[in-house]
Amino acid sequence: MSRRRRLLVLFAVSSLLVLGAVSAAHQGLGPFALRGEPVAQSWEQLSLELRRVSTRGTAHYPVRVKQSFKATWLNRDPALQHIFPLFAPGDTMGRDIRVLVMSQVEPDPILGFEDRQVVGLLRRPSSQWLTRGVLETFRDHGYGFEEDFLLLVEDAPAAD
Repeated sequence: MSRRRRLLVLFAVSSLLVLGAVSAAHQGLGPFALRGEPVAQSWEQLSLELRRVSTRGTAHYPVRVKQSFKATWLNRDPALQHIFPLFAPGDTMGRDIRVLVMSQVEPDPILGFEDRQVVGLLRRPSSQWLTRGVLETFRDHGYGFEEDFLLLVEDAPAAD
């Protein structure tokens, strides 16, 4: 292979790696995750146009759902995520989920509901983030999902 061709291949591979890292950082993944300050937003106004938000709502814990993620090159540590719906503040009777929260912090086992502040990244729910079993568990317990429901991946707790 000629020197010019090797340099061209090296440039192409390097460009793809940089684009991949920037894309992952923009999605809040990996060691270069773009965090920035969260946008304070009411629960009703959450949308995918926002990236990193801070919102307040009532978490429903009657259904305890956990999901494990394996370690990858973007996420070095395996993580156990606790998943729960977040409703409008004070709503303990709602059953149509608009916001589903994924958190590394286990909810207090004695609580059924909790008013809480959640800071994290908004995402479109996909099979990359939520298994069919997770969604079915909520449906089996009387919850439904709004057509355009959102996934809010809570920031990991700060290391002490």
